[in-house]
Amino acid sequence: MPMSLIAGLAPVFVVFEVAQLVVAHRYIGPAQIQAKLHPLDAPVTPPFWLSVGWMTGLWADYAYQAMLFLMLFGFVRLLALLMIVLSVAGFMTRRHCGLKWGLVVMTFEGALRIGIMLGSFILMTHPLPWGNSIKFF
Repeated sequence: MPMSLIAGLAPVFVVFEVAQLVVAHRYIGPAQIQAKLHPLDAPVTPPFWLSVGWMTGLWADYAYQAMLFLMLFGFVRLLALLMIVLSVAGFMTRRHCGLKWGLVVMTFEGALRIGIMLGSFILMTHPLPWGNSIKFF
């Protein structure tokens, strides 16, 4: 896969991450937390197309992170590994904390992933002066 296509997908996933945070705050926001409503028990549930689109976007995001890790090298590969570790750690943390802290963890995790994704986009489009060929592993 050409580097320009790989780099061109990064802004798409940044937009997805931002949209994911907006949707999460809409359906798991402070109003639902104060009312002690679990999103699955709320009277207004997300439409089916939103749930399917969200899950498809999540799997595509994880596949993109894996593709960055497997296909690229140097600092971009290190950033891809960091995104994968962050995604797994965030998922595990959200599974074990309550709804209130789950939203906090998701917001923090999403913000970090957005920053790392933008960093990888910058490295793919504007290589370091000495190149991105440093092998970490």
